[in-house]
Amino acid sequence: MPPPPPSSSPSLLPPLLQQTTAPPPPRKTTLCLAWDLDETLVPLASLERSQTDPRAREAGAELRRCVLDLAARRFQLSRLGGGGGGGESGSEEEEEEEEEEEEEEKEERAVVARLAAEAASLYDSGPRSCLSAEAAVEAAGARSAVDAASGGWLRAASRLFSETTSSKSSSCSSFAFRHFLVTAAPLAPTLAKLVVCGLSEFFPSGSVRCCWKEKKKSRNGDGDGGDRCCRKAAAFEALKRQVEEEEASEEEEKKENRVFFLAVGDSCGDELAAEAVGWPFLRVGPRALGKEFGNENGNENGNDDGEGEPTEERTAAAKKLRPDALGRISTPLPRLTVLDLVRASGALLGG
Repeated sequence: MPPPPPSSSPSLLPPLLQQTTAPPPPRKTTLCLAWDLDETLVPLASLERSQTDPRAREAGAELRRCVLDLAARRFQLSRLGGGGGGGESGSEEEEEEEEEEEEEEKEERAVVARLAAEAASLYDSGPRSCLSAEAAVEAAGARSAVDAASGGWLRAASRLFSETTSSKSSSCSSFAFRHFLVTAAPLAPTLAKLVVCGLSEFFPSGSVRCCWKEKKKSRNGDGDGGDRCCRKAAAFEALKRQVEEEEASEEEEKKENRVFFLAVGDSCGDELAAEAVGWPFLRVGPRALGKEFGNENGNENGNDDGEGEPTEERTAAAKKLRPDALGRISTPLPRLTVLDLVRASGALLGG
């Protein structure tokens, strides 16, 4: 009896025994977020400037006291705090003195670099090394007061960072998050603020970039002007080069990794700096809304010129803010989600 013709039906072999083409390894998507500190993660000024809520002003004052105390005691505030001020220049005598001052400035920069390294080492050793038992209790009280007055601002920040850094978190688990802090503030108060506000565990010193520079008036009397924005844009560029170099040095099978950058801040300067380097910008903070923390009449920056309860539309018109990467004027941190970060970065669109 002749054998039956070959069957065209699907193979009955177990799937593992069939010859198949192995699927390509999944590409990793990394989201690099450059966070501003003041008024984005820590709304200190908005608390202090609240016009209608004494509790907010008291919370802001308590937080500032804890931050300055820690910065002075442990982080060399007198040398790393930006306390100096620049004077006017322009006379011939002053111009001659500039050359003599150059050598002194070089020596000063070397000392400051050494002190900054020591401060960073102490900071990386953890809050228990930075805070005495009494100071730790005071810091916890300050955080509690800030959260009570701001709707849980600091608590929301910790939750958000925990969700993006925990391996057990299911929120957008296909993305790897890298958080950086880029601030125009000096180093000492920046490190102290992160420790007191309970955010230091999410920002090791290597991820903190302070692009502060002492303000000096020029001969025509102009101040810092747009220089702060330029310094922040330069910090963004340096951060991008660092991340790209690290990605390029990875193993061969990881060369298909995708990296997305997102700047998160509250000011127009933050937005312009992000625009200068081609990054999307997400506006997070209370000031743009002009009505947070009991401040129904806006703040001293003129967020609301009219009468009555400020609205997002009127606030935007007053400050001429453009919608951010989510199409919003601003998002209070307690309402920000991990998915918001992913959407704003453009990672869901594939890039």
